Order: sequence, then C-alpha cells, then structure tokens
Amino acid sequence: MKKKFIKVAAAAMCFAMTASSMAFAAELPRDVEDSSIGGFSKAISELMDAGIVTGDETGLFHPAKNLNRAELCIMIVKAIDPKFADLTGTVTIDVPDSGFTDMKGYGWAKAHINYAANNDIAKGYTDGTFKPGNNVTMAELATFAVRACGYTDSDLTGSWPQNYISKAEELGLFNGLGIVDTEGNLMTASAMQKFAAPKDMAAYLIYNALPAIKKANIEKDQPQGTDKDTTSNIPNFGSFTFASGSFNSDINTYNGIALAKDVTVFVYGDKKDYKRDMTFEDNRSAYRETTVYKYKSVSTPAFYKMSGGKITEMVVPADVGFSGKIYCVINSAQSRVLNYAGESVTGIETITAGREITWFAEKALTEFPAKSEYMTGEIYELYARDGEIRSIAKVGDADIKGKVFKEFTNGMTEVADKNDGLIKVDSDWYSVKDNAAVYVLEDNEYSTGSLSSIRKGDKVRLYDISDDDESSVDIVVVNK
Repeated sequence: MKKKFIKVAAAAMCFAMTASSMAFAAELPRDVEDSSIGGFSKAISELMDAGIVTGDETGLFHPAKNLNRAELCIMIVKAIDPKFADLTGTVTIDVPDSGFTDMKGYGWAKAHINYAANNDIAKGYTDGTFKPGNNVTMAELATFAVRACGYTDSDLTGSWPQNYISKAEELGLFNGLGIVDTEGNLMTASAMQKFAAPKDMAAYLIYNALPAIKKANIEKDQPQGTDKDTTSNIPNFGSFTFASGSFNSDINTYNGIALAKDVTVFVYGDKKDYKRDMTFEDNRSAYRETTVYKYKSVSTPAFYKMSGGKITEMVVPADVGFSGKIYCVINSAQSRVLNYAGESVTGIETITAGREITWFAEKALTEFPAKSEYMTGEIYELYARDGEIRSIAKVGDADIKGKVFKEFTNGMTEVADKNDGLIKVDSDWYSVKDNAAVYVLEDNEYSTGSLSSIRKGDKVRLYDISDDDESSVDIVVVNK
C-alpha cells in the first residue's frame, strides 16, 4: 500500500540550508567588489538576479576560483533558460542521457550536462568521457558561449579553437575581460587553450553573451496540425527515405535514429497508402505541420530526411497518433476545428508533459467540461486512440483509465511552507518529484513552470498519476 510521504524533521533541516543559501542571492557577495575586472559587480549582480550564478553557503562568490566543465554547463544552460521539461523531463517522458561514462559524483550537474550535450553546446571526448571536473579553458568557455548563441561548427570557417574565438571576438564576448598582451592585442588561441578561466571571467563573458543567447533561444510556437497549420513549403521528397518504424517513448528517436530538436513533421495521406514508391500531391493545402509530441510510442510508416546524423523533416500519415492516457491541464476546447479528414470537431488545447499540444476529439465526442471547470487547477485524463481523444475524465470519475490518478489536496489549498522538493499543505509535507510537471494558472490561462514557481502562500493542487511504489507528487498546479 502506498503511503503519503511526510518528513517534517528533514524539511526543517532543508529549510535551514535553503534559507542560508538564499540570503546571499538577494545581495552582492562581499568578495565580488574585490574582483580585478572592472564593471564585474554590475554583471554578476544581474546574473544573480536572473538566477544564472550564485554564491555559496558562506555568502561568497569566489571570483578567482577556476571553473570546471560541469559548473560551466550549469551557468550556460541557466542563461538559455530552457523549459523545465527540456531540462529534467517529466514523469512520462525522459530527456536523453548523455551517456558519458565519468558522471559519478556529478548528479547535481547531470541535467544541465545532458541538456548541453543534447543541444550540441558541450561535447565529450572520443573515449566516451566528459571530464566534468576539469578546469575550463578560455577557449572552451568561448566555444560553449558561442554555441549557446546559436552557432555550430558548420557555421564557422577554420579549425578549433580559432574559429570559435574569432566568432566570440566578433560578438563582443571578450569585451572588458582584460585578456590582452602588453601591446593590447587579444590573447592568442594557443594561450587561451592553456588559460584556465576563473569564475569571474566566465560570468563576465556570459553576461556579454546574454542578449545573443536569449535571441538565439526564443521559444517558437509549435504547429499543432490544425487547419491553421498548412505549410508554406512542400517538402522535397526526392531527398526523403522511406521506413516503417516506431517513435520511442521519449519521442527523441524514430526507427532508432535521433530526431533533431526542431524536427518538422508534415501530416499527409492515410497509412494504407504509404509505400516506398508513393506519389505525393503537388498541392501544399494537402499538407499540415504538427508537433512531434503527438507521436509517443507510435508505430507508423514514414518518410524522413536527415542532416547532421539526425532526422530534421518527416512525413507521417494522418490516421496515426498516440494511443493511451494523457494527463494535462486544458486551456481551451475549441469547436469547429477541422481534423485531418476535414471534419468539424473539437480541438482541445492542453499542456501535456510540459508541452502545448492541441488534440483532436473524435467526432462522436461532444461533451466537454466548461471553462469554469477546467480553469480551477483541475488535471484531466484524456484517453486517445490513434491520436484522437475518445474520453475525458477527472479524479473521482467512474470512467478513468489509469490505475493511479488521485489528488492529495481538496481543491486549491494554500502552501503553508516549501523547501526544495517538499511542500507543506495544511499540516502534511508532500514529496514532489524532481521531474514533476508544474503548471501555473494566472489570468485564466495555464503555462509551464518549475518548482521555483511555487511560493509559500500560493494555492496549489497536488496530483499523483504514476503507478510506482511511493505516493509522491507528479503534477503541481499553482494558482497565481
């Protein structure tokens, strides 16, 4: 029998530690003013306000301390500020593991290293290691930052590290760092390969790069496959490969081949017509673009195109899609949306596993909760077959499909206290999983959040949806 996780003593200890670490975050560490880099205090203050860098439990920043590769990954990824689901995954979808063989003792940095590796910001060594504890050289620092600004090896001319150093200089990332020789010239590439970057220089360079990093990592709205998502460009099918395979459960491979982060998925035709010599219409209105996140564990024939060892474009049949349970918040239920067959159905706009996804209801499904019901922090269980929603249920309904679908709170309840992965509601502490989905309800709309979105005094609803050995929180809905 699953038991509610209550840990008051541990929570009190966590709070003491958290309180001490938070105290310095609101003010400039006292050793920052002693930094040799002019203007550093302004840069570090802004990075601390943004949560990109921190001090330690003693209130010090240690500006002269050499930065290691694990610490740099954390700083760079925090500057990118990816969605929580991209960083930690969710209860239902994991993020790809980097596979580095020397990560023992670096669990605290694993999520950020995985993200950096999966997004080609950081690379490992030919022996399969990452060397997370190695000091970062100035050349590596420039490379990580330039990649975070959206540049890849193929975008640059010349060989490493000069190609990345030249681009960093062009972007102004070295401005104000003082890494010049006696004649005022920038440190050479060979010298940068040997120079271990201290924490203050790394912070200053990331501060210089921040506008370009933010610009390069703006989240774009994903197509959803509705009638509004007809494509402006018909794919060049001459460069596509035919296959019959499956998307994996984490939706990052098809037929065992990695999917690019920004893979484009076109919807066209019916599954029965898919074959190697299939002909395609020369009419862009016959195609729609959709999100790959509708295809978890889906087996289907498809045509795909690759670049850089990853699938960048796909064409899939209109009559395939995810089958199974979907746990989500609902932002809207729009009637008269055209499905792939051209039928007028309801489009259910959700956030599912941290992603905005619009699902088509089957034509026979006509009863939906009113907006006054789903804008209360309610989590819904949608049941899909081949991508179509067949039923909608909430906790306590007789027709729920999941073995575990329960709420710990009785509607929206105030957070009495919060410490790291523990939330106190009324007199009980609840353990929140590291990869819990957090949804923020504000101004009558849901958005994705993270554990840091939850504050004492907020009202929350806590849910368990996973069939595991412990009764812990998988989904948190926060009312702001």
